[in-house]
Amino acid sequence: MAINTVLYDEETAGKYIGGTNSPVSSRTLQRWRLEGVGPTYVKLGRLVRYRQTDLDTFLEERTCSSTSMASRIEHDRAASKLEADHV
Repeated sequence: MAINTVLYDEETAGKYIGGTNSPVSSRTLQRWRLEGVGPTYVKLGRLVRYRQTDLDTFLEERTCSSTSMASRIEHDRAASKLEADHV
């Protein structure tokens, strides 16, 4: 990890990816961690932190240019999760 890596707590990470007007809740981030579908995180003892670069990657992977593209991305993501669960 680079020296200048920015780390966010759950509340700040939720605001970063959802915006200040519609932040992703801490409970949603916790559920995403449990389900393995959210952004990559860093565990420091009991603390959970999110690197800004991982949040940027999470957002980039979900960037769409059309609604049909969004549906295809969600379908592919769900299929990958099913495959991983059955391995």
